[in-house]
Amino acid sequence: RGRDLRVSASIGMAVYPDAGRRAAALRKHADQAMYEAKAAGRDAWCSWRPRESKKVKGEMVKSEK
Repeated sequence: RGRDLRVSASIGMAVYPDAGRRAAALRKHADQAMYEAKAAGRDAWCSWRPRESKKVKGEMVKSEK
């Protein structure tokens, strides 16, 4: 009661069909991207993109109330 709670998320994205046509491949690539986001720090996202042979990183928008 009366305590603040800070929640953060690291999100990994894999988009069909570029990241895979089967669910297992999509999950694997999203998982890889998530660990890249975790390595980038709190409140980060990363998208797995095979054609660019790199991952796209960004920062999530924070909502303050």
